[in-house]
Order: sequence, then C-alpha cells, then structure tokens
Amino acid sequence: MGLMFFMTFPFILFLIVIDLVTLWMSGIISVYSIAKALKESGLCSKPLLIIAMVCQFFFCADIISLFVIRIAINRKSEEL
Repeated sequence: MGLMFFMTFPFILFLIVIDLVTLWMSGIISVYSIAKALKESGLCSKPLLIIAMVCQFFFCADIISLFVIRIAINRKSEEL
C-alpha cells in the first residue's frame, strides 16, 4: 500500500499541473477573443471586460459570461 501511494502521488500531481496549464491556455484564448469582440462591437467598457476576463478562469462562469456578451453584441448589432 505504501508503494502504491508513492507511485500514484507524483502521477496525480502531474495531472493536476496539466489540468491547470490547460485551463490557463484556454482562458487566455477566451480573454483575447472577448476583448477583440467587445472592441469591434463598440461595447468595450472596462467593468464588463474585467468581469468577463475573470469569469474565463472559473468553470461554468465562463459559459454564462459568454452567453451574456453574445446577447449584448447581438442587441448592439440589431440597433445599428
């Protein structure tokens, strides 16, 4: 049992690091996409951008923020 602990513990830590790196990379791509979309649509307010950027690094909050931004961009484009 002790041998099993010492063999699986480094593997679990490795998987945690891989998960965090993957989350960080996808979050950075989402932040860039949101900033570009908000800038092109004219909705580039700092509070909205900061909230959206922070939400990209939390599970489920990123999806909700993307829906809210998409609805706001669609409303803005319909007004024009």
